[in-house]
Amino acid sequence: MKVCLIANEFPPDVGGWQTYSYELAGALSEIDDVWVVAPDYDEEWEDPRGLKIKRFERHNLRSFVRNATRAVREIARGGLDVVHALMVHPSGYVGSRIKVPLVLTAHGNDFLFPDIVAKTMTKVALKRADSIVCVSRGTRNLLPAKHQSKATVIPNGTRPENFLTDKDGSKEILGLGRMILSVGRLVKRKGVDDLLRAGVDVLDNFPDVKFAIVGDGPEREALEDLAKELGMSNSVIFTGRVDDETLRRYYSAADAFVMPSKFIGGTDVEGFGIVFLEANASLTPVIGRRSGGIEDAIEDGKSGFLIDDPSELAEKISYLLENQDVARQMAEYGRNRVLESFNWERIATRVHQVYEDVVRSS
Repeated sequence: MKVCLIANEFPPDVGGWQTYSYELAGALSEIDDVWVVAPDYDEEWEDPRGLKIKRFERHNLRSFVRNATRAVREIARGGLDVVHALMVHPSGYVGSRIKVPLVLTAHGNDFLFPDIVAKTMTKVALKRADSIVCVSRGTRNLLPAKHQSKATVIPNGTRPENFLTDKDGSKEILGLGRMILSVGRLVKRKGVDDLLRAGVDVLDNFPDVKFAIVGDGPEREALEDLAKELGMSNSVIFTGRVDDETLRRYYSAADAFVMPSKFIGGTDVEGFGIVFLEANASLTPVIGRRSGGIEDAIEDGKSGFLIDDPSELAEKISYLLENQDVARQMAEYGRNRVLESFNWERIATRVHQVYEDVVRSS
């Protein structure tokens, strides 16, 4: 089956959407004849998988739509079975202009853009779509009711074989003892401020614990200032962005992974949370807040803990530090869960079945 994936963002750019687009494209290419249409970036990048990628220039929304549409139509001249837009807006609108079956992926913020142009494009894409893949039940719940019948929940995934499980070895290499980890772009939604405030209580009982904050973003300076105000600067490590190998070491070395994301309005929602799967794949238990799609990423009480309020953070972190046997059981359950249900090969197989269904029905 010949499939064209349209990506809002794609490597060499980095981020959750970029990871989703690249990993799904790679796994699908083992099943289907896959083309990717993605923006061009002003940097060199060598794709280790050798995917078929058609780049287009993007300066603004208008040029995105015009140039992406042209790129997809060029691919379609040789025959095309399915167009799969990896975001509802604006990729989904581009896909709506191509006269083949259309699949959309919705991540959660797709339906929350406030401006009239985005809303109009989203309505057109949703109406035209033959099927809508939602990355979580939380995302599906945001989908307008009249389109629910077209929705299928297929989660994000990861590659568990890429992650390390030697916790003691990783701790030694990083020079760390007990450590709580958070990974992500440093924006308000990620809730790192709540983690730091909880850290004060954790340090009362476990004064040797370090808090590693991996990532960068507009809130970094404010978070560094908060750590100073809380008197815990010596216990917090702000690493900035790190390379993939170092990130894997941090995941593996952590005694718990914590990302208490919260909805703060606008379009910034946590559609799923791949980082929880990456931590579980590294034999690390996880803690997250019931927000967006995180409830699908964490199996409460088994792969980690879900909390309703930041006031619960210190208690849950302390529990995992104090009860290492329970933490180990959660970590093992979480890794097995990722191996069985959240690997990209399994997810690509489920997405391919969506393609089969829409082609059959067209």
